[in-house]
Amino acid sequence: MDPEHIGYFHGGYFQMEQSVNSYGITFGLSGYRTWRKFKGKEKEDLVFPWSSEWGGIFGGKKIKFTYSILTKEGMKIRGFVEGDIHTDKDGKVEQILCNFNQLPPSPPMYGTMIIKRVYKENIDKADVYEIVPAKD
Repeated sequence: MDPEHIGYFHGGYFQMEQSVNSYGITFGLSGYRTWRKFKGKEKEDLVFPWSSEWGGIFGGKKIKFTYSILTKEGMKIRGFVEGDIHTDKDGKVEQILCNFNQLPPSPPMYGTMIIKRVYKENIDKADVYEIVPAKD
């Protein structure tokens, strides 16, 4: 995490859809940022919609995507993520270890996160993932 934002973590849930086209394997993400933690204080009543604007899988093991988040105040935050895909024995994505960078004009922020598959009975059968901090 960048020095100015040490102790800042955020996360939420999203769904992923993949497709194959003339450019290779592409995908889209959509979901919500639902919590944040800063300097030990957690806030869970957040509901910020976010989605990918562009995404691709490279060499079968690397993921890159741009995203945007819309805050309650109507501010659009954009960012770039790059990560390494880790799969289970059946080839399904278990987790993705990522680095992210918030893009201008928003204040600079960067760090690491883990995207992991969620298995919960109360979530429909679509592929649902959770974003969690790589370190707390």
